[in-house]
Amino acid sequence: MDYKKITILLLLTIILILFPSNVFANTIVYDSFSNGYNQELWVIEPGQQAPIISDFGIKVNPDYSSYYASLLLSKELPKSLLIRVKMKIHSNEPSDMGIFIKNTNTNEWKNAFLFGIGNGGEPHSAILRDSSIWSDPSKYIRGTWNESIGIHTFELYISGEANSFIQLVEDNNLLLEWDSALDFSINQIHFGIFGTDSEFSDFEICDENICTTVSPTPSVPKKVIIVPGLGGSWNKDALTGCKSDNYEGSWSDWAVAEWNIYEPLYERLIQDGYQPSIMYYDWRWHVNKTARALDSYISERIREDETVDIVGHSLGGLVSTAYIEQKKENHSLDKMVTVGTPHAGSVFAYPAWSGGEIWLEDPRIRIGFTVMNVMCGIKRGWSPKQTIQQLAPSIQNLLPIHDYLMNKNGSYIPVSTMHAQNNWLPSRLTPPFFDVAVASFAGNGYQTLKSIQVQKNVRIVDRLFGNWRDGKPNGSNTYADGDGTVLTESSFLHGAYQKTLPLSHSGLITDVQGTDAILEFLNGTYIAQPPTSLLHRPENLPVFPEKDITALVVIVDGATATLTDKDGNTYGDSDGQITILNPYQEEYTLRIKQERNTRRKSTYTIYVIQMYEDGTHSWKKYDKRHERIKALFKIRFGKKHAKSMIEEN
Repeated sequence: MDYKKITILLLLTIILILFPSNVFANTIVYDSFSNGYNQELWVIEPGQQAPIISDFGIKVNPDYSSYYASLLLSKELPKSLLIRVKMKIHSNEPSDMGIFIKNTNTNEWKNAFLFGIGNGGEPHSAILRDSSIWSDPSKYIRGTWNESIGIHTFELYISGEANSFIQLVEDNNLLLEWDSALDFSINQIHFGIFGTDSEFSDFEICDENICTTVSPTPSVPKKVIIVPGLGGSWNKDALTGCKSDNYEGSWSDWAVAEWNIYEPLYERLIQDGYQPSIMYYDWRWHVNKTARALDSYISERIREDETVDIVGHSLGGLVSTAYIEQKKENHSLDKMVTVGTPHAGSVFAYPAWSGGEIWLEDPRIRIGFTVMNVMCGIKRGWSPKQTIQQLAPSIQNLLPIHDYLMNKNGSYIPVSTMHAQNNWLPSRLTPPFFDVAVASFAGNGYQTLKSIQVQKNVRIVDRLFGNWRDGKPNGSNTYADGDGTVLTESSFLHGAYQKTLPLSHSGLITDVQGTDAILEFLNGTYIAQPPTSLLHRPENLPVFPEKDITALVVIVDGATATLTDKDGNTYGDSDGQITILNPYQEEYTLRIKQERNTRRKSTYTIYVIQMYEDGTHSWKKYDKRHERIKALFKIRFGKKHAKSMIEEN
């Protein structure tokens, strides 16, 4: 017996047991792309082009720059994979890159996509998705990525198993994370690139999340959920179709005048290393119902041992507060900051709830309710008050809980005796807030509605519709201790960290000073300050004037549209609506295009709504039959054109 060989074999066995190698054992596929793509591994996707050799690895052939270079690898693979690839970026217009795992028998797939130039997606963005949500882009998990010139390593932790997190990592920094519900075995990998300004190398597929060169575990960015306020989301079907409080359709970003009020905060959170998302929701719902939707939204985005931070703006702060009230110690929060939130209500809610009048100048709120009132008047015959009380119970949640109506003799009407009663406030959330760190930020220096003078005698038509049961406004009092929408004192949640900023209601969430304060609280560098009292306003604080808005809103059913002004600026159709703030007193050109899959001679409807500085509005409905693929109309803005605001060219 050769004892020397036996001894060596035993030593090797012990070494392998104590120190298992992961150098090559868990690498399933590796292609350096140094000599082009390995044709024994890959085939070209039908209808696409082959990549060519580059100094770094492979790239899109410039002669076929309008095509994807798409590689397919067909192989039975483990359900859990780590896919790694390097990308060399040469300019500020990097290539697009997509990686799919797929089951060719069921056509189910999961996918991560980086868009640089954005062929088929939003430029400069990253997404996660699967085949179950492919037809509904609003459900994609979205974010951004580092597109700086140089070499970047991307790692995709992905699984065919249901309820296992997909993670997209760039240079050891987690970009996106999502829990897909699909479950399938993997028998194909699809790697596609588009654009000529990037090169790719070292494509590697590994099992058990281990590759030949083990990367350090990425630091997971803290997730932050932004909960918008009243009017912060858009759903054409719900708002123009007069759908009820039980409507369950999905809501999306409402980019009024092609700008999202929450974008500055969203981008700032990304810059500071957070992973933000915005919960677009039906802001007409009762606060308690929206809080339950927030609970589901959070649960879908975190692991069981993970917590999130919340930034709630305006009504969104009440929703966030209600979430903690409902979940109690079972919440998933670390920090919560409410920004411009009416914790004691807002006086602006009274004219809306009791008379259907919108006094607020916030464009999203005023436009949203004007659209509702016009469309429900046309389709249901409802008065503005009926529309709001039928469709928007959230307005009742915003009624003040302090005395704010005044008789003609100057005395206050006790709120406890009024018909218009808040059915949710005051909040029952008190310190220590179930161990959530809570802050409330308020704006100051803007004339804000404090009280309303009312008269009991109302017109017959008001009595007929049940308007103004507590009195019809005939005067008002404003105070500079507020953000233009919510009084400073009303913005504070008792026992929370408090801060007052010289910003308007929207400025609290868009101005650098406001986003700085939010980030200071979230990252733990915040210093609390005493609350500003209504009775002790600093005399040297400037008072900012109110700004009235005008708006032009075009809504089209049964067609798509673009609107062009005199300077040649074109505004696209965003989910069935085009909104221009402070439009010119001029002529606009409206171009109507027949939607695909609609019959020739089918009809379409144009609604034009114009909102004026004095708070009034006018509207016009125009029904037309498709006579040709495209049609042109003239739209004139201004009161003098109220009867002829739209004409066909």
